[in-house]
Amino acid sequence: MSAFSVGQYPLTFAEYDRYCQAEGKKKPDDEGWGRGERPVINISWDEARGFCKWLSEQTGESYRLLTEAEWEYACRAGSTSRYCFGDEEKDLGDYAWYSANAEGRTHPVGKKTPNAWHIHDMHGNVWEWCQDWFREDYYAQLASSVGAIASGATVDASGTTSGASRDPSGPQSGSPRVIRGGSWFIDAGICRSAYRDGNGPGYRGDYLGFRLSRTGPWRDYPFTLGQPEPGPQAEQGLAPAPEAPIPWLRDNLADESEGPDMVWLPAGTFQMGDELGRDNEKPAHQVRLDTFSVGQYPVTFEEYDRFCAATDREPPKDYGWGRGRRPSVGVSWEDAQAYCEWLSEQTGASYRLLTEAQWEYACRAGSSTRYCFDDDEEALGEYAWYGEDWQKGSTHPVGEKRPNAWQLYDMHGNVWEWVSDWYATDSYEQLTATTRLVASGDEQRASENPTGPESGSGRVVRGGSWGDGAGSCRSAYRDGSDPGDRGDNLGFRLSRTDPWPLDALTLARQRAAAHAEAPSQLGPKPTFAPNEGFRDALSDGGEAPEMVYLPGGTFMMGDDQGSSDEKPVHPVRLDAFAIGRTPVTVGEYLRFCEATDEHWPEWLEQGGEYHIETGSNDHYRKRGVSREAVDLPIVGVSWEDAQAYCAWLGEQTGETYALPSEAEWEFACRSGSQTRYCFGDDEERLGEYAWYSANAGGKLHPVGKKERNDWELQDMHGNVWERVSDWYAASYSEQLADAARSEASDPERAASGGEHAASENPTGPGSGSYRVVRGGSWGNVAGDCRSAYRGRDGPGRRGDYLGFRLSRKV
Repeated sequence: MSAFSVGQYPLTFAEYDRYCQAEGKKKPDDEGWGRGERPVINISWDEARGFCKWLSEQTGESYRLLTEAEWEYACRAGSTSRYCFGDEEKDLGDYAWYSANAEGRTHPVGKKTPNAWHIHDMHGNVWEWCQDWFREDYYAQLASSVGAIASGATVDASGTTSGASRDPSGPQSGSPRVIRGGSWFIDAGICRSAYRDGNGPGYRGDYLGFRLSRTGPWRDYPFTLGQPEPGPQAEQGLAPAPEAPIPWLRDNLADESEGPDMVWLPAGTFQMGDELGRDNEKPAHQVRLDTFSVGQYPVTFEEYDRFCAATDREPPKDYGWGRGRRPSVGVSWEDAQAYCEWLSEQTGASYRLLTEAQWEYACRAGSSTRYCFDDDEEALGEYAWYGEDWQKGSTHPVGEKRPNAWQLYDMHGNVWEWVSDWYATDSYEQLTATTRLVASGDEQRASENPTGPESGSGRVVRGGSWGDGAGSCRSAYRDGSDPGDRGDNLGFRLSRTDPWPLDALTLARQRAAAHAEAPSQLGPKPTFAPNEGFRDALSDGGEAPEMVYLPGGTFMMGDDQGSSDEKPVHPVRLDAFAIGRTPVTVGEYLRFCEATDEHWPEWLEQGGEYHIETGSNDHYRKRGVSREAVDLPIVGVSWEDAQAYCAWLGEQTGETYALPSEAEWEFACRSGSQTRYCFGDDEERLGEYAWYSANAGGKLHPVGKKERNDWELQDMHGNVWERVSDWYAASYSEQLADAARSEASDPERAASGGEHAASENPTGPGSGSYRVVRGGSWGNVAGDCRSAYRGRDGPGRRGDYLGFRLSRKV
């Protein structure tokens, strides 16, 4: 097979609907199963080809359907067994949606285990159109034409085995087209890697979709990290003009959360050092570097504390300045190395500290001046936190100053940054002496990917800090420190050497596009005061729902006087987060539905019995629900619908929105209290804060009309039950408390007054049948609206009492 690229997933409704909207075409039927990330269905072969043609025009690249040979090559991923994973049919459910587990419908792509080449849904979910005409005897004809492979077969320079068919594309004519992979209603035997079938090109079925093939090089991304092709510049000893850096790249950690922001940098040559600087910066010399990625910011407390929690390390001190988005300080060189190793394990990518040469290349961002911006020291304050008064200085949250030309923040000042090299005052002299010896004549050649001296006593630190003068923050300034030092001005930044997967690149481009339209979304991270409200900007110029910043803390979760599933009371520690001031409203949610034409609430489903205008059931109308009642809390949505809204909001804002965890919800509701309600134990006062059975009149009410709790949040009690992210388990509190109690070996970690350590950022059981709901509703009695009361409902359930509130990462 020649090289080609293949779609990581079958094409989705979200992708195909965009094509339909752009071309004015009718969108295919989703059979009522949902659109979005589900594979597109009811698509003929000709329509699939139409999408490929449109995508090729849009991108300037060559997209088409896979040949049958390409499809099986991609599916097998190097295997020779019945399935990509082996021959055991019992394991198919881990990789495929098929008749035994699909429950009679398609499912969102990417939810099953991928094959060895990280390709999802090759077995099951939907049959996939291929390019070839289908003939049952095609293999026999193909084998006859090429002959049996001789016992002495050889491999030629192109890697092709003599006697093998080279890039076969099927018969030249026929009536059906090949389909591959099986589908949601097909038995296991038909989902095998080799199973083949055909369908008429004009047929549209609820089991028929397609996957893309792309030929040609990836011109703007180095999937092959090699030397640049020879050209006029190379012949002159100069590096080719670098490609544009790619910011906003992130790996996913093992729990599917996002890792630190990274920027991919092209290979290039630059002049390292400063002839006008200190002796240890001389002589200035040429350095050539291969491509790499660099942390967009220094590693933050938020990121480092997560590592400490996962590995049971003692978190470093913050010196009373705060944690969160401030750069992590008090970190030794060895600590930084340990973080890199942990992050590599979590992501499967190779993270490490920058070399000194990589650091200066990244800092300069193509410049040759004293600072990344120019030589004017007066402008440094726009790019750096620095200063000479150690008594008054401190770190600051990353990203609050201007970035350099490559979208890297805080390269000058804030904290010194550990790099990987040993420190020597004369290392540049040693390096240039070596390169002169190996160069022709006495002319110095560029050092390639230098890594510093082989040994030493100190490690290099770069960039200056909050307590240093402007001169120490120059691009070329270098110093050294003992690897064991843990100072209040010492942090670090990451390097990553692996190529990025295509999905990360795609997301990075989306973030970059959003940043170009609204820089505040992806640039400096805003900081908030406790209980401060704010709204993120949407990409269309509107605003997201109002959020309230909560700085995190430890609280006692549960109620020993409550129901059995609220016991025992146990300490929980939460990181900072933001939560919706009110539940999401009708107006806010319908904006999402109108933008995507998906996930409509039950009372606006076309043809449904609950449709408030055309349906036979007036259930929602009785609650006061209408399109015009935009300030009512949204109801009639499932847990999956709420999740889809959060994902859409994240795409629109560049921030991470989700449903709150159960612990986050109760922490926010209690607002520092330990009583039955946020305001105290007196049930008679509940009407001041909540719409419930005693005062709601059997209807929903506009949000924000009742008193706020001490943290400025409204409608936490009553009005609608609020979905949270956790699975429900009646004994979860007990399990959590037992687990924390058994781990409480360090007395300093024990909660005050408790017998066990605080659980940190708990997210509920790993699985279940029901999802937790919290807060009570318009139809519930006072006792059900307590801060600790836990309800449950099926994830697919939609009702006139079920809504949700947002959480946002800060």
